[in-house]
Amino acid sequence: MKKLPLILLLLTVKILSAQSSIWSLTYTPAVVLVPDIRYGVQVGAAYRLDSKLQLLTELTKSVGKPDNTATINSQYLRIKPELRYFFTSMESSAVGYCGVQLSYAHRQWATTSSGSYYEKKFYSDSSIHYSSAVIKSPFATITAQMGGVVRLRNHFSFDFFMGLGAKTLFTNYTSVVNPALVESVRPKCKIMFSPDPAWLVNSQQWRFQMNMGVRVMYSL
Repeated sequence: MKKLPLILLLLTVKILSAQSSIWSLTYTPAVVLVPDIRYGVQVGAAYRLDSKLQLLTELTKSVGKPDNTATINSQYLRIKPELRYFFTSMESSAVGYCGVQLSYAHRQWATTSSGSYYEKKFYSDSSIHYSSAVIKSPFATITAQMGGVVRLRNHFSFDFFMGLGAKTLFTNYTSVVNPALVESVRPKCKIMFSPDPAWLVNSQQWRFQMNMGVRVMYSL
């Protein structure tokens, strides 16, 4: 019985080796918001369903510490499956594709500094001021993807991609300390355009979603 895990591992390696052209491992540089910009580690695996269809699934986790020392206990974990259709055979040295990508991210953090949030919508007549709080703001996305894969030697390839779609966020403020209803003041002018983060609203919000980047792929 003690040898069972080793036997299963050897069988898995043998199966993957026998199907060397079917599986690929991926790494994608990523940035995430929790709530400040942080680096993320995004790794995944791609499975070739046939000569033109591929299923890619990736996991992303935030790394490092937040710049704001008042932000504590931050958590971020995202899963992102994508079904891709290649215009020609995936064996080509360069091939384009289109696809549909879904994602869900668990995201939360606590803040020990004072702040405020809105109920239901931005810039209502009043907002809730607090001394500290725990903010849970998971989100889900759906995007239409387009890209191209350029194959190199030694099993490596680069995947250039871009996607457009929608994001929905489910924000919930909990463990709110010293909540107080205060008058809401809307800023009249901004030097540079910068959308307010949707997690400032204690409700479900919809946003435009865009992604782009470069993915490194290694076929087994």
